[in-house]
Amino acid sequence: MFDRYLMTLLPSAPQKNIIYWTRLSLISLSLVVLSACQSTIPNKPSITSGVPDTPATRTKPNPKVTALLDDAYHAFEENRLTTPIEDNAYLKFLQVLSIEPLNSTANQGITEIVEKYLAWAIQAVESKNYSKALSYVTKANSVDENHLNIKPVEKMIRSRQLASHKVFGIDRQALQKRSSVVIEQLQSIAIQIEYHQAAIVISAPTDGEGRWIYQQLNYATENRIRATFELSAQPEVRISYQ
Repeated sequence: MFDRYLMTLLPSAPQKNIIYWTRLSLISLSLVVLSACQSTIPNKPSITSGVPDTPATRTKPNPKVTALLDDAYHAFEENRLTTPIEDNAYLKFLQVLSIEPLNSTANQGITEIVEKYLAWAIQAVESKNYSKALSYVTKANSVDENHLNIKPVEKMIRSRQLASHKVFGIDRQALQKRSSVVIEQLQSIAIQIEYHQAAIVISAPTDGEGRWIYQQLNYATENRIRATFELSAQPEVRISYQ
């Protein structure tokens, strides 16, 4: 039927041309039908699409581990670091690691225990309680002997323990008046500081008085003095040296 229709449209065309145009039309029609069929086929999902992130696909935390970590940090905040033996932060963190050896929270907790002991050791040194400072270092070492800060802190404590110390009291009223007697006293102290290359601590009732003492000490020395300041009702200068 389709061939005959084309023949009526091209009455004067040779037979060869009629057959050519007939085949070309049939091919074009087939392409149109095929395209229409393909457009009705639904798209297939990509095989590379990832697994959706849902609560069901996530790893659930171990309830026992969670409870142990809560107990450990509660003990840490109460300074129950390694005592009492049956209820302390270190024990709880170790129990977590026995369940999950790579638990980063427990490992970090143990590091924080060591650092807290070392901080207490340094505070004890400032109070000149060297035996207490060393006891804190010993406890830190028992928790993690490989912690990098333990040996430097211990070295500092033993160095301070062997150092010589002198305390020079200053009359408070004379200090308030900035009297010549106090100036001469501070000049004498400055000579000893420079001679021994000593570390110094300046105690004064106010910041202003502490800065004034510091200035007088520096006026009497060639090299600038480094000092630690603290507020105290009794003004004094403490020096430490090997």
